[in-house]
This record gives sequence, C-alpha cells and structure tokens, in this order.
Amino acid sequence: MRHSGAVTTELLQTAPPPGAAGVRPNERGKHDLAAVRGGAEAHLSRTARATIALAVLAILAATLFPSSESEAPGWVSCWVCGKRGVADIILNVVLFMPLGAALTLAGVRPWRIWLLGALFSAGIEYTQLFIPGRESSVADVISNSTGALAGCVVALVLARTVRDTKRPSPLYAVATSGLVLGVITGTGILLQPAFPASTYFGQLTPALAGLEWYRGQVLEVSLDGVPLPSKRLADSPRIRQLLSAGGTLRVRALARPTATALAPLFRIADNRRREILLLGPDWDDLVFRYRPRAASWRLDRPDLRLAGAMRSVTRGDTLDVAVWRNGHGYCLTLNAAGSCHLGFTVGDGWALLMYPEALPPWLRTLLGIGWAAGLLPPVGYWSGSRWGLVVGVGTTILGLAIVAPAIGLLTTPVPVSAGAAFGFVAGAGGRELLIRRRRGAQALTTPDSSIRASSRKQRSILA
Repeated sequence: MRHSGAVTTELLQTAPPPGAAGVRPNERGKHDLAAVRGGAEAHLSRTARATIALAVLAILAATLFPSSESEAPGWVSCWVCGKRGVADIILNVVLFMPLGAALTLAGVRPWRIWLLGALFSAGIEYTQLFIPGRESSVADVISNSTGALAGCVVALVLARTVRDTKRPSPLYAVATSGLVLGVITGTGILLQPAFPASTYFGQLTPALAGLEWYRGQVLEVSLDGVPLPSKRLADSPRIRQLLSAGGTLRVRALARPTATALAPLFRIADNRRREILLLGPDWDDLVFRYRPRAASWRLDRPDLRLAGAMRSVTRGDTLDVAVWRNGHGYCLTLNAAGSCHLGFTVGDGWALLMYPEALPPWLRTLLGIGWAAGLLPPVGYWSGSRWGLVVGVGTTILGLAIVAPAIGLLTTPVPVSAGAAFGFVAGAGGRELLIRRRRGAQALTTPDSSIRASSRKQRSILA
C-alpha cells in the first residue's frame, strides 16, 4: 500500500502521542499502523474516484460529440476500417488505458476491469448509432477493452516498482531507452515519402469528398519540365522517379476567393484512388501533402504548410507555386516568397495517430512539445542508478541530435528538446518522490526503538 504526504500529515495530527493516557506502550505500534492504513485507504479511495471520473469524462468527450465526417451513423462490420484504421485502433486502446489504471488503483480485479471496459465501450458504440458522423463496430469494443486491461497492467507494474526502494538496474534504463529510440526511428521512417509503382493521374482543381472545391483556374503544371495534364499521365514510372528524387513541381493558376477548408489546386492520384500528392490552399495557408510510408500502415497523414501565404491573395491574382525537396525537408514558395525549412521533427509523431487539419500553428507546436515530453518519463523513471542516468541522458541526446537527422527528420527544435528534457526530469523526480513517500510510510508503521525497549523493561518488572 502506498502512503502519500497528506496521509502522513493526517497521521501525525491524529495519532496519540507516546505515553498518552489510556494507550499502553505495546499497543501504540498497532494503533499507528491502523491509522496509517485507514488514512492511506481513504486517500487512495478519493484519488481513485477522482481519476475514474476524469477518465470517464475524457472518454465521453472524445466519443459522443458529432463528427464533421459526412458519413451517416451506422454499424461497421470491418475490423480495420478506412485509410487510418490502424491509427484508430491505437487511439481506442490508449483512450481506455487511464480508466483501466484508475480502476486498478481502486482495487478492482483485472478480469472485472476488462469486463467493465467492454460493457462501457459497447454502450458508447450503441449510442454512436444515433450521432451524426459516428460509426460503431465490434473492433472498437475489442480495442477499448484491451486498452482498459493494458492500463491495469501498467498500474500493477508501477505499483510493484514503487514497493521496491532499491536503485533500479541499468538494464531497465537500457530497455526503455531502446524503446524511445525505436519510436524516434519509426517516426522518421513512417514520415518519409513512399510513392507506389502504379498508374498516375493528374487532377486539376478536382471536386473530392471531404475537401472543398477550388474554383480557380489552373493554367500550367509541370514536374522538372514534364507537363502534368488533367488525365492519365503517359509515363508514370518517370513521374514516380522524379517525385522520389525530389523534383520541382510548378503550378501556375488564377486565384479565387479564400478557401474555407483544404481545397486541392493540383493533385496526383493513382489507379487505386490513392493520393500521391496534393497542393492547395487552406484558409490563409498553402498546403503541400505527399504520400508517406505511414499511409501503407493505415496511419494518419500530416501535411506541410506555408502559413499565411494566401493572406494577401485576391480573386484573379496569378499564383506561381513551386515545391521541391531540400535535404530532409521541402521548399515551398508562392510568387517567389516562401520557406525551405518545411518538414517533420521528432515532435510530429503525434500526427501519425490523429491529424486534424484545422489546428492552429501554436497548438501543433504544443502537441509536438507534449509528444516529446511524453516519450522520456519512462527513461527518467528507470535512470535511478549512476549507470542508468548515463544511459538515459546519453540516449536522449543520441536520439534527438543524431538519430533523428540520420533517418530524414529535421533538426529537433529547441522547444521540442526542452519538452523531452522536462519529460526525463519528471520521470526521475516522480520515482524519487514515490520512494521517499514509501520510506516515510514505512517509518511510521515501524514502532520506535525506545517504545520497544520501554515495553520490554515493563514486562521484566512485572515478571
């Protein structure tokens, strides 16, 4: 049983002092132990109830609001559905993990946690049948209940480690560091361009489901001088080769009024209706989106934005847009003004799971910092020994400064690095705090040596 500082303070205020009337010395240890356990259980119960309530509210907020998708509500029979089906499964698992951990904190058994998660999820899926833009499926129930059970396992493992006040083995730091390096490497690999070998089609201002129709007029499109008409492209293998090499895509068009959502100016798709690339405005931003490896894994697909590029554009203006690969990133220009530092960093891993296009830039930055901060607490938690600290700090520096650029990510920005450092320190500090509270609680449950000596002396006199 863990004991918090609040429990310790309550105990010191309520427990009778040594020698108090009506309390025999040999009973004081039992009285103190009962007080500690009672106070700890009350504090734990309050914490568990509050955590359960927050977890339930978060789940309801994420699942019961209408969606902006155009599909009518209904029941879906597929297991991995849609272009981002794997990302949806991962999010469904993660969404129920805090609830599973909170129920574990409340003392609920694992099999009951799994059952409660399944029943709660089934109720949500049934309710979504009547919510616009929501879809229901058995796969969601399975992934949600799995997430609740996963949260239970994590809570049990952490509870077991808290009971052990010894310094952790460096092997734990090595394992968690390897996991973080794997996430960083996977992020870089999944965000790299991956253009399939198929038949390509050019599309000028196409009207597509889920996107706004851009009513401007495209005058000319080329890729390294090769024309890209609005039809089947004659030499798809060559176009694929030029795209993979980072060739320059140029689009010349006449502008229309501001697009209120992402509106394709030019798009390349293949014979399987897979988007290869897209270029177009979104409010004041100019957006470039290519097909990454993540699309093959049914993860989400982030885009690159030239913020504010369309702000001064009015109807009838000529748009001269150019985009090409520049090292690990891309250059994107409008009428010769733009940036050559567009790309993805370690902090953009969150966008592979869920990427709402309407997010403001400052919120994307905060999500990147939060993602980096969320990766490092396990490493800091297990870096309690000297060698563990060396491994943890070394891994953090290696992943952010060397591994990330080596696999095609941009240099890690200072805010993202600061977030990662904060996560590491938070993990290490959290373990130290738990250990100190554990030791303090153990000290309160151990009878004082002077009391034990006094008890032995009284027994010898009475004998």
